[in-house]
Amino acid sequence: MENHSQESHVVKTDGEETLEKKISCLETENTKMREEFNVQRAKMKELFLQKEEELKRRLEDNISLQDENAKLKNELDEAKSQLVVADLKIQNDILIERRKAQEEIASLQQVIHETVEESSCVRKRQDTEISKLKLSLVKLQEENVMLKSQLPREPQLDGPQISLSTVTKTLARKVASQLGADALSLGPDNLEENMRKAQEDAEVLRSLVVPLEHEIKALKEKLRTTDDELQKCKEGQLLKKQQESGSSQESCDMCRNYEAQLVKIQENVKDLEKQLVDSERMLNVQKEDLAKEVEFRHEMEQKWNEKKEEHKIKVAELTDISQTAQKTLLEIKKNFEHIQRTITDELSRLTREREEVQKHLLALQKQNENLMGKHSKHSHQLQSESINMPNNVEDLHLSLLKTHEDLIMARVAQEVAEENERTLRSEVNLLREEMVRESAAKEQQVLMLKNDISEFKLQLDKYAREQRSFTEKEEKLDQLEKQLEEVSREKEKAELAITELKQRVTSLQQELDTSETVQKDFVRLSQSLQVQLERIRQAGSEVRWQHEEDVDELLIRILLYVYSTILNTCLKYLGIDNVIPIFILCDGKDYNKTAILGTIVQKNWLNTIEVTNNEIQALDIVKNDCSQLLLNHHKLSFSQPSNVSVSTLSTYHLFGFRHETLELPESEESCFEGSITLNIMANSILFDPPTRSSKNSLVLEIITGRNNSALVNLWHQLLLLNQYLMILDTYKEMNAKSNDKSNSLQYPSDFINPCVKDQDKIMENVNLLLINDYSYRKSCYNKIEEIYIENDENNIKLKQCIEAAFFRPNIDFTDLMWELLMCIPNYTQITECMHKIFQEILTGEYQPQLNVTNNTKFAKILPELSHQKTVTHLLVGCLPLETLVDIGFEKVSNDYKYILMNAGFITFDDIQTKFQKQSEKFDSNFYRKKLINMIQIHICLEFMLLLQKHINCPTDVLQSSLEYVLKEIASIEFSIEALKNLHKNKVYTLTIPAPNILINEVNKGIPATWRVNLVSESELSKTKTITYFSDMPIFPPNMYYTEHINKVNESFHITTAVISSTIGTHM
Repeated sequence: MENHSQESHVVKTDGEETLEKKISCLETENTKMREEFNVQRAKMKELFLQKEEELKRRLEDNISLQDENAKLKNELDEAKSQLVVADLKIQNDILIERRKAQEEIASLQQVIHETVEESSCVRKRQDTEISKLKLSLVKLQEENVMLKSQLPREPQLDGPQISLSTVTKTLARKVASQLGADALSLGPDNLEENMRKAQEDAEVLRSLVVPLEHEIKALKEKLRTTDDELQKCKEGQLLKKQQESGSSQESCDMCRNYEAQLVKIQENVKDLEKQLVDSERMLNVQKEDLAKEVEFRHEMEQKWNEKKEEHKIKVAELTDISQTAQKTLLEIKKNFEHIQRTITDELSRLTREREEVQKHLLALQKQNENLMGKHSKHSHQLQSESINMPNNVEDLHLSLLKTHEDLIMARVAQEVAEENERTLRSEVNLLREEMVRESAAKEQQVLMLKNDISEFKLQLDKYAREQRSFTEKEEKLDQLEKQLEEVSREKEKAELAITELKQRVTSLQQELDTSETVQKDFVRLSQSLQVQLERIRQAGSEVRWQHEEDVDELLIRILLYVYSTILNTCLKYLGIDNVIPIFILCDGKDYNKTAILGTIVQKNWLNTIEVTNNEIQALDIVKNDCSQLLLNHHKLSFSQPSNVSVSTLSTYHLFGFRHETLELPESEESCFEGSITLNIMANSILFDPPTRSSKNSLVLEIITGRNNSALVNLWHQLLLLNQYLMILDTYKEMNAKSNDKSNSLQYPSDFINPCVKDQDKIMENVNLLLINDYSYRKSCYNKIEEIYIENDENNIKLKQCIEAAFFRPNIDFTDLMWELLMCIPNYTQITECMHKIFQEILTGEYQPQLNVTNNTKFAKILPELSHQKTVTHLLVGCLPLETLVDIGFEKVSNDYKYILMNAGFITFDDIQTKFQKQSEKFDSNFYRKKLINMIQIHICLEFMLLLQKHINCPTDVLQSSLEYVLKEIASIEFSIEALKNLHKNKVYTLTIPAPNILINEVNKGIPATWRVNLVSESELSKTKTITYFSDMPIFPPNMYYTEHINKVNESFHITTAVISSTIGTHM
């Protein structure tokens, strides 16, 4: 009994374990199914959102296209209606003008026909009357002579007629000229203008016809009066025949009047015929103009028809596009609805299946619990129960039956559990086989994908190699082309060099003949120099100038670099140009303290150079012994005073000392405040400054990045912008070389921000800026002096203008943004600050104030920012740094503009030419050119600060000096290497013409150096004496042991150089 219970307990525990494993597997599969379902649902949701956004975009595009199509249709209808109206109007105007012109032409022809007929009739009548009157004239001549004095003359009636005819003629000429000019000016450019001119011509013709009609009427009346007068004349003749005397003279006078009037009428008829010809010509011109107008109208109709056809084609294309867009939209809608239906069906099916699975799982759990006997007593309960044997047989039979039933139930449960176990094991085996197959399929797919990837990589490598080989071949081809060009140039140079060498060979052949004579002369000269040196050594035994401990030394002990310094010093200070001699340092017995002695053959001249160092002399002695220099030169050169040319150079240190004389270490370079030196050249040997000089010049020296300069803040901003440009170039080059475009922008290890400040303070200031609180800038007011610019330009101070630029009136949001962001030391914090600013603008919580003239990219993207959903696209890659560089250049250039304009050094037009407009895209080369331009302006302002601070002269003098400085600084070239080393302090030296006002300031001063050049020349010899007076020694002090000499005030170190040149005897 106990064994049976133990076996049943083992079977139950095994069944429980298998069921628990199965349940756990089902639960894991259920969780996996849920996760996959959630992933698919998320993907479907993203796909649904994407499709919905795409549908919205296409709907918006379709709506915009429909609106545009409607607008185009309305414009087309308006154009058609305007074209029809214009066509009808033009046709009506042409018909009206044609009708008017035909009516006027008919009336003119009728009038002219009537006048011609009347004039012909009158002419016939007048011819007959004239013949009759001529016959009567012969008879009445004697009577006329007697009656002339008695009868009064009739008034002239042709005055107004003449004036009327002249007015008509002038009017006709004027009309003809106007019509001719209009005919010449007609063209197919403007139909309405031509119609207007045609109406004006018709009005002119009307104005011409009306006086002609009046004149015709006047002529008709005149003809009637003449006819009446002729009748009266006939009657008078009859009366005259009856009378014997008295009336003959009167009829004769009337005949003469008639004859004169007849002549006038004939002239008027001729004029009318001319006018008729002119009117016919004008009519032809009008007909030609009308024909041109018709042609022009036909051309315009053809053009309008062409435009109409083009417009129809465009409208048809747009309608096709809109129809295709509608079709695609309908297809997208159908696809969307189908996908939506399928997704909903799939979701409903999955929910039903899930419910069924859940119900089935619950039933299995209940069945499992019944089979496992969870509701029956457990084995330990059975073991712990006390065995109560029945007292009678019936009870024993009942308990036996009950235990037998329990045994049957347990056996059935065991068999069911074993059957379930077998089914579960088979299912597990099937699932395992499926998993193996799926894993094998997945591995096969992975292998295939890996093979494809390897093939693609091989193809990519192949393409990359081919591309590299192609680029290398192109580079080699370019190099070969360059080498070919260089070879061709070198060939040309070689040919030129060959020709030059041939010429030189001929010249050298000639010089070779004279070389022997030159060597002989040189030997003789060296012998004479040895004799002179021996004499000097002998003289040195009498006078010694070195220390007693150096008596045994034969030569001056001097280092090589000191010797090279001496040579360079001689060439620089003494003005010995184009000479590279082999110098000889003399020994300590030299009485004259000769520093350098040497000879050189230059062209046909043999030059002997001797440099001596004299004792220190007081100022009074130097002034009084100026004439002694000329006498010493005469003794050496044996020349006359008139043959000596004199030139002097006086140097005055107006401020500071030259940088090369200070020898500052690198740590103290930024403390150099600059120097101003005045050089005065004259042709007199007087020590005092001359009233007239041949050339005055100012030598200025400044250093960039000086600590106590008023422009140091602007210089730091230029340095920062230069570093930003180099960082952007490096980043773009790195992205261009690598395939991965997602490289992050990083500052280099040697990046130095000269404007860096506390990060927390900067963030506080950014928050204040975004609420329009500028109190953080008021702390700088105490450092800025208030500028008062009066009407007089001489009172303007450049330093005040520079300090006032911090609070110039046109400062806007981008300037304040640059002032804060330039103090941030790393790129991540800059991006965060920009993100915060853009987010505040996007949400509408802050609206920045910008100037109208602000041309930055920030100002261009600001209107579009309110329509954006996010600002991340503005903060990708190097875009934040590009935006920062753009606003930085805008701010710094506006500062320089303000300084230059308020200082009065330059006009607004000149400023606009120096500060160009920026391009649409970010171009490093454009900003680098702008940076170079601002560096040049900065250097100019440093020079002007130096001048204005230490030289007391008016602004107009400084204005002329600035123009010269700008021209000189503009010629300085800044290479990429120079911009890389821009952070290193560099000394700039500039020589400009000195204002004449400075000569008066140094009249009473003492020059720091004074150099006198005396030159005398003949055909066979030249002598040049250079005497150099300096308040500081030009040679190293260890050479002559001058440290024991106490230099008194107002005294000079004196150095003399004598250059003697002789020509060879056979040269």
